[in-house]
Amino acid sequence: MKKRMISGAIIALLVCNVSMGANPTSSKTDKAATSMVSKLNADVTLTAQQKETLMKKAKQFQENLEKARAISDKEEATAFMQEATQELKTSIDSTLTIDQKKQKESKEAERENRNRNGSRK
Repeated sequence: MKKRMISGAIIALLVCNVSMGANPTSSKTDKAATSMVSKLNADVTLTAQQKETLMKKAKQFQENLEKARAISDKEEATAFMQEATQELKTSIDSTLTIDQKKQKESKEAERENRNRNGSRK
């Protein structure tokens, strides 16, 4: 009896999610994009407008990642991802100020140096 109730509840939730337009991939995309922008914001203080712009670009990048995973031809998928990655890098560079770019490069060099030396702080 309990199993039927639980199964019924799960089915009801799934039906509600589908009918309300819930998209589990969208949630995953949002989380990944938020994480990307948060990590950048930890290195460089972003304005609200920069965060909004970069969130859109990060979501687009995550969606492209999903599309690339669906491509069966490895070479085609790799080329698609390289283009998407370059597009994201260009978006980030065009959104940041010169000082922010310097801060970002400095933080990246710092991390790379730590990784070479085996430190994980």
